Amino acid sequence: MKILETLLAAAVLALPIPATALNMILGDVEVRNLGAYGFTAGNSFFATDAGTAGGPTDQLFQMFSYIANASGSTRADASAFNVSQAITQVGPGIAQSSIILNGAGAAALGLNAGDLEIGYSFELVDDTSPADQDFLRWRFSITNNSAAAISFSFYNYLDLDLGGAASFANDVAVGNLSTITVTDAGNPALPPYVWFSSMPATHFQIGAYPGLRNQLDGMATAQNLTDGVANFGPADFTGAFQYDLTIAAGQTLAFATGVPEPGPGALLGLVAGLLGLHGHQRRRTA
Repeated sequence: MKILETLLAAAVLALPIPATALNMILGDVEVRNLGAYGFTAGNSFFATDAGTAGGPTDQLFQMFSYIANASGSTRADASAFNVSQAITQVGPGIAQSSIILNGAGAAALGLNAGDLEIGYSFELVDDTSPADQDFLRWRFSITNNSAAAISFSFYNYLDLDLGGAASFANDVAVGNLSTITVTDAGNPALPPYVWFSSMPATHFQIGAYPGLRNQLDGMATAQNLTDGVANFGPADFTGAFQYDLTIAAGQTLAFATGVPEPGPGALLGLVAGLLGLHGHQRRRTA
């Protein structure tokens, strides 16, 4: 149950932050317990109101990825990938990491160890204009290190807890191949969050926790998400974008997703921030 996970997360907060996790703050934008694979621990969060009384009112409970093909499926985590660059802050509000397919992940996907490498860049954007539309941008770069093209489906999963744990069962949502909009029905004064993808997805899905995560964890091989467009909720929101990709030998595909602070200009600001990040391939240089 998610309540149990939340209680466990609270207990973890009392423990030292693991060395593999990173905390960043830029202005009033903050992330905590960010790891090389994304927001994967129970006490991870993203806040655009850092320092306000009562703590963050917007949280990323989990945000991570899956890879699947006709041979198998795996989550992009320590069971299938080795960390080739530990999570490191490289600039104001910018952190980077990279992971590379290990033997277990290669066996699951019918590939060779080292064939796929994923680079992550996590960027906090603190908007100091009167609009104050802050956001988190998550850039992906997936490199094919093998000698032949590789085709697979890449799933970007998000569990966004609006208003924190106290109201996570009140979410309503609607989506399409580029955006998923989530609103806290228990707090009508809070504008929607719009989760945006710089590259239109092949499919998407919205589901109540933990159904979608269990579905992705249980995939034997690649499967298409449902593209449901009906309004969702009120329930505990989770969502995913699916990208069907083919990457040529020695090339890298780059794209990004982002979650802005809610508000009338949020999506426009995020779209502007993601310009130039529409999925594209580039040849890797030695």
